[in-house]
Amino acid sequence: MLLLYLWSLGLVSLYAFVSPQLTEKMGRKVLIFGAIVWLTFFFFEVFAPFNLLGEPFLLVRYELLLEAIIALAFAWMVVTLYH
Repeated sequence: MLLLYLWSLGLVSLYAFVSPQLTEKMGRKVLIFGAIVWLTFFFFEVFAPFNLLGEPFLLVRYELLLEAIIALAFAWMVVTLYH
């Protein structure tokens, strides 16, 4: 649980750093920051389950879809609370 809290705190700090460079439109901020968060999931999925564990490609695609939903929800929450 502590690692999840630290990971979230790190992502919020990242948003505080990149926020001044983003556009003023809230929806666009959510999409850009959501994509940044999703890239962390993408990196893990490509190098661990897909390459090391040999998971089927369709399962990895499904996991990435679910993680994209999570990333967008997290980004929306951070942008809404930080804005």
